[in-house]
Amino acid sequence: MQPKRVPPEEEADMTEMRERRAKAMAAITSVGAMLRGDAGIFKRLKAEHAEISSLLKQVAATKGNGVEVRRRLFPKIKNELLAHSKAEEHEFYELLKAFADTRDIVSRNAEEHGGIEQLLHSLETMNVEPASWMDVFEQLKLRVEHHVDEEEHKLFPLAKQHIDRRRADAIERRYLEAKRRYLRIFEQAYPNARV
Repeated sequence: MQPKRVPPEEEADMTEMRERRAKAMAAITSVGAMLRGDAGIFKRLKAEHAEISSLLKQVAATKGNGVEVRRRLFPKIKNELLAHSKAEEHEFYELLKAFADTRDIVSRNAEEHGGIEQLLHSLETMNVEPASWMDVFEQLKLRVEHHVDEEEHKLFPLAKQHIDRRRADAIERRYLEAKRRYLRIFEQAYPNARV
């Protein structure tokens, strides 16, 4: 039995709804982080992690059908992950290299960014329809989840010992400026992944 085909206009509406759901998850996470006392860069990164996690789960749920969802969401996922990792490395990790207790974790996390970037580039060059694309996407999803878990549960608690609220807010502002610059670069370079 063939999966039911959704008309392209309905698929576009559903994709837009999925993106709104991801942004809502990020907003909820941001409020939760604020209630737990997270500020500035910590709150921002947790919210972005939640948004990307939601988008990754939506694409992962398209097993078999949902090719249009993959085609529409993957470029956004790719550009967001690339801009996030570059801005994070320059505005957050660079500062944390100065502290002995965060230096190794930051180095490991930067290496993980490289592995995630390689998977993104592999996915971009593959046809989105075969199961092999979903296999590589699942690897990406698992790597991102592992990275986020390590960052939020190992790095953030240590980093908070060195970064007060005022400094966390200043780092967040610099991070957002850097991320906007990187997003413009990546959106021009990769307007549509070849999926």
